[in-house]
Amino acid sequence: MKKVLTGLILLILCAGLCLAADPVTGKGLIVPVEFRAGNVLTAIGKLEYTGDSLEIVAFTAGASGRVLVMPYIYVIIDKSVVEKGVHRIKGANQNGIIATGTIDFRDTQNPKVNLSTESGLTIVSISPEGQKLKEQIIPKVKLGLDSL
Repeated sequence: MKKVLTGLILLILCAGLCLAADPVTGKGLIVPVEFRAGNVLTAIGKLEYTGDSLEIVAFTAGASGRVLVMPYIYVIIDKSVVEKGVHRIKGANQNGIIATGTIDFRDTQNPKVNLSTESGLTIVSISPEGQKLKEQIIPKVKLGLDSL
């Protein structure tokens, strides 16, 4: 029984380590984000930075109280390390839309995202306004590793 309990504890600890972002490369970083067209909040979502791509899922309110889910994968075509924990990136999604900006994961508990697309849409770290929208449309969905 003692061996089973010890093995279970080790398994749980290893699983937790696998979910954590690499503090040097940022791989595995999951960030709650919001989408803005100008100053208008249009959607909220989550972004995962793999080092080679940005995998984004956006949620927005649809007609009749439904939630629209939009997945995007931005393949990184240019990346530079500004300093340890800050990456400047340029990526193209499956629709050919280019996004450029920075991901700052020096503080892995509060990473910052600031991306802009050619069409004027910005993808930034979630704000209190975005958190309110999240609670309205997807209250049970976690957007990051914490309780957001």
